[in-house]
Order: sequence, then C-alpha cells, then structure tokens
Amino acid sequence: MAFLMKKKKFKFQTTFTLEELTAVPFVNGVLFCK
Repeated sequence: MAFLMKKKKFKFQTTFTLEELTAVPFVNGVLFCK
C-alpha cells in the first residue's frame, strides 16, 4: 500500500513539474505579446 501511495505521489509530482515547464513558455509568450 505504501509503495502504491509513493508511486501515485511520484506520478503527481512528474505531472506537476511537466505542467510548470509548459506553463513557463506560455506565460513568457503572453507577456511578450503584450
């Protein structure tokens, strides 16, 4: 059970990091357009 929770947490962290990495160029693009 602990392994499953750890795996789920790891998956959440990778998804969160991926969203952050994709959000940075998007925000920069919006600021650049303005």
